[in-house]
Amino acid sequence: MGADLLTNDPVFRAAVASVDAELAPRLGWSVAEEMARPREDRRPAATEVAQPLLFAVQLGVVAVLRSQGVQPAMVLGHSVGEVAAAHTAGALTLAQAAEVLAVRSRAQAATAGSRPDGGPRPGRRHRPPKCCRIARGW
Repeated sequence: MGADLLTNDPVFRAAVASVDAELAPRLGWSVAEEMARPREDRRPAATEVAQPLLFAVQLGVVAVLRSQGVQPAMVLGHSVGEVAAAHTAGALTLAQAAEVLAVRSRAQAATAGSRPDGGPRPGRRHRPPKCCRIARGW
């Protein structure tokens, strides 16, 4: 989806370029270039690649929706989506969100698959997170 939008939608492409300008110096690689690679050359299984790509796609989709007049009344996110939601809500600048994302994806890459007991990854809960309980009232 992201690669198709990158090729065919100028609003999405501009949003990804903005994200890329903030992320590339922090990551040492380009999310726009990674997204544009042929499918067989992409590295989506690597946490430190997948998270920045998801973030770029999420902000690109937000930009496309906003260009169509869709304005969120509320935003929620899970995992890397929390960072995109915080930026979309105006709680983080793009530079701040990029820094959080870069640090977060590197930290999670270092611990990916390291839970020896086979239990849930840190951060997973067996009950709905607080944001879901709060959102029920909406």
